[in-house]
Amino acid sequence: MVEPTQWPPKRLWRESTRGSENIPPSSPLAPLATPTLVTPSKSTSASLVTTPRSPLTEKRNRRTFRNGYEIQPRTPSYKPYSINNPGHPRQKAFAFQEYKALHPLKALSDAEWQQLVLDAGVLTAGQSLRDFQIRAANHCSHHLSHSRSVYRGADWFRQVTHLDVTAPGTAGGCDMPARFSRGFSYVAARDIGVLEALAKGGRKYILYLCPEMLETPALARVLHSESFRVQLSAIYIDESHLIHESVAWRPPFSRLYLLRQIVGLQVPLVALSATLPRSYQESVVAYAGMKPDYQLINLGNFRSELSIVVQPMKHDVSSFVDLAFIIPWNATAESLKSTIVYADDLDRLTSMLWWADSRLKSLKLPETLVDIIHAGLSDSHQDTIIANFMAGKVKILLGSDKIGAGMDFPNVELVVQYGCRGLTLVRWEQRRGRGARRTGVTALGVLLVEPSMACEGSTAGGHSLGNEDRGLLEVIHTKKCIEAVTNKWLETPPGALPPGSTTSPSLYSCGLRCSNCNPRLLGACTEFTWIMETPQLANAVDSSQVSHHPRYTTEQQHQILVALKEWRLGHWREKWKNDWPSYGPDSLISDKDLAGVASRAHKIVSVADLVQGTHMLHEEVLEEPLFHALHKIKETFEDPFPELGSKRKGDDSDQTAAAGKRQCIDPPS
Repeated sequence: MVEPTQWPPKRLWRESTRGSENIPPSSPLAPLATPTLVTPSKSTSASLVTTPRSPLTEKRNRRTFRNGYEIQPRTPSYKPYSINNPGHPRQKAFAFQEYKALHPLKALSDAEWQQLVLDAGVLTAGQSLRDFQIRAANHCSHHLSHSRSVYRGADWFRQVTHLDVTAPGTAGGCDMPARFSRGFSYVAARDIGVLEALAKGGRKYILYLCPEMLETPALARVLHSESFRVQLSAIYIDESHLIHESVAWRPPFSRLYLLRQIVGLQVPLVALSATLPRSYQESVVAYAGMKPDYQLINLGNFRSELSIVVQPMKHDVSSFVDLAFIIPWNATAESLKSTIVYADDLDRLTSMLWWADSRLKSLKLPETLVDIIHAGLSDSHQDTIIANFMAGKVKILLGSDKIGAGMDFPNVELVVQYGCRGLTLVRWEQRRGRGARRTGVTALGVLLVEPSMACEGSTAGGHSLGNEDRGLLEVIHTKKCIEAVTNKWLETPPGALPPGSTTSPSLYSCGLRCSNCNPRLLGACTEFTWIMETPQLANAVDSSQVSHHPRYTTEQQHQILVALKEWRLGHWREKWKNDWPSYGPDSLISDKDLAGVASRAHKIVSVADLVQGTHMLHEEVLEEPLFHALHKIKETFEDPFPELGSKRKGDDSDQTAAAGKRQCIDPPS
């Protein structure tokens, strides 16, 4: 026996390629060896390497939650798009003896298309097919990128014949089956009979899939089936802007190019989005495998029924006071607008729900008027929330990306984004597009900007703005037309704008649709509150400009304090004793605070003056009764406002003179 010189012995390990599927190839066409493929030029391939990345890809991955707990993305236990995987039962692709292959049609002339639509009854005599529809149909033999308005954009699918659609929306599983009666398959519905029918073909199918489902072993049996591949008419990527924005935290988006290697480039690829600027198009080429010489149909995303307000927050973010306008003080269950509020932090979203509940309680409105939806809730609960919101039982819906593109809610009049750190202009426009999705409905989009984002410069409040979306930053800081800046960054073509408009922000003006051009829109997102004032100062706005009574003497302050304690005891017995037996008079307002009120009674002429230096646990309930009690107590002493005393005595001439004085101190309207 020979003893080894080293233990354990060194072993040579072969370098693993595991995880390499997450790295897109420099050219998606290179791995394919089909004779009909067209290899892009070197200049085109080089341009793909320098594709601009989303600001989100430069930061740490976004946190995801399940049942309220943060979860970490896990590497799948199978190789994406592979039919057989180690540790799993071996399986084969679906195979059939007889099936029909789908052959591409030749491009039709304008006259042939016109006759077809007339024969089908789509158009009547005297009407002509629009030029862009003819070009779109002829381009279906090539790769196609389509950008159109978010208003019922998914309905375009009903007018075309295709088999495979990649739908990145996470809520598609509960929304799509209700709108389409054909066979439906998603992550929670993998019936073997449905998959076999899809592989066999022979009829028209629309297969809606999220990227995660597309690369599973269950669907690999369909994708690798010869009968499926020869009958596949097109692949549609709906909401294709998510490829650019989500590739950092949803790896399946970065592997969509593998689908092209399986089905071949002879199957057209169509990418659709309402917001797809040039940098986003390049991400579709790099990660989804679209040919660089794709055809672009850009109809823009201009919608005259949508208005926009950019409003910096005036209060602390955690107080939610800036959201008070969604539940006005005079609101009723019928007058509340159908509203969606977005927030990208689950903890903040939950706190917002409790704030909204308490505000509804204070207005004696049912708490069921507001609800929350996020991925941590059960599927059945999410379905109930969506149904209640669409039926009008829930007026205010709080959510994040769960209320994503493709969610078709009727009659939404108000869309609010609470905080915009980490947001992009494309995602904000998609969220704003949830409003006014029915004919005749208008909607307002409100972007509430936290102080760290509202300040211009490279850093603000310790937060670096270098990682934020440049388009959104310009929308926030611009003094010009907000709509013009949005059109510039989204590359809206001039033909999609109203007649006579220009895409130049320096020359464009929407007139009434943005808060910069129409400041009156700011009133829609401002909460106005009634302030109780003394009758003598009913016309005075700023109490600091009124000459106050000299400070009360020590004896007078003591008398005021005694009277306030008597009022506190009586108020406690009448309003609090029976309902709150654990509360004593001191629990409402302490002796120390009452003494402070008595010492500065000569300065208190409004509720705001009273609250400023007083600590009350139930301030909203006690401030007005205490103010009225103090006012009556002060009336027992010498008139604290001698210059206005003639008003009480009924002297008309002196009253007119006093009114003249008040007009002098009023600020200009």
